[in-house]
Amino acid sequence: ARWHEAYVVALGIMGNAGIGLGTDLNGLAPQVPFSAATVSMPITVASARAPAELRASAPPLPASTAGTRTFDVHLDGIAHYGMIPDFLQAVSQQPTANASLDRIFRSAEDFVVMWEHARQAAPGVGPEPGPLVRNLRVRIHTGSDDLRGGNDNAFAILVIAGARSEFDLNHGASWGNGSDHDVLFTLPRDTPMTDLQQFGIRTTFTGGIGGDNWNMDAVVLEFQDTQGIWQTLLERHGLPFIRFTGDLHEWLVPL
Repeated sequence: ARWHEAYVVALGIMGNAGIGLGTDLNGLAPQVPFSAATVSMPITVASARAPAELRASAPPLPASTAGTRTFDVHLDGIAHYGMIPDFLQAVSQQPTANASLDRIFRSAEDFVVMWEHARQAAPGVGPEPGPLVRNLRVRIHTGSDDLRGGNDNAFAILVIAGARSEFDLNHGASWGNGSDHDVLFTLPRDTPMTDLQQFGIRTTFTGGIGGDNWNMDAVVLEFQDTQGIWQTLLERHGLPFIRFTGDLHEWLVPL
């Protein structure tokens, strides 16, 4: 009776659908209690609810036995998985249990219907867009080999919703050894955070004897939130973190 009362409450919370039975009997949670009354035999709780064309596949069941022992849900509880029908037979003996049992025997169908609805809704469901971003800041520390400038320059790469954009970092200026530089740039429009997919650096070094090399010891990408506070999206450090050369021109990572 107590189990049936709890089941009715759960049905009400779930809109009278979708409540089945779990059968993980070896867990630490309390198990289904023993039946308070002797269960009538044979077990007809399933056959009584089966459609006429399926009734032969749900015949009345005798009491569960193992060797010379006959199990009784009133005395033994659900001693093994095969006694779940015994338990449901005990529930069926409650005066108001018919409607609840009908829902139990439809619970697998309710589960399938739930997933059908989920699959139908899936194309229109995406991740939360997150905060909108307009202003970004790149903070870079040059290590023991400078960025020459002139024809040897660096650009920030940003991939937004699959489209790649580049932003001039040093504008032809030289960034000396051990120098720090903050570069601000503004996106063309307010952009959902989830659309920011990749960030990186590209250089224009030509290589060869006269070509430039640049040690970047640290790079930080930040965005400005709606309160004007700068927050970090990406941060990398090393000695150097990356060395750009005539052969290595680009570094690109996911956000």
